[in-house]
Amino acid sequence: DPLAERRREKSRPTFAEAARKTHAELAPTWKNQKDRDAFLATLETYVFPTVGDTLLPDVTSADLRRAILAARAK
Repeated sequence: DPLAERRREKSRPTFAEAARKTHAELAPTWKNQKDRDAFLATLETYVFPTVGDTLLPDVTSADLRRAILAARAK
């Protein structure tokens, strides 16, 4: 059923959406505002360009390795 498949895809977050949600949940537990800001800024700079739009269940260790290697090259 194509409609059911589209609904299922919409309910699955991208890596960036999941990371932002996790950041929002964890940020109050960090005492230092600088650490809160750095967590998300690092992801936005180095990881989101590579895997940010990938659906969370589809992110592989190879994707994360590629993001790390790209960050090291900068």
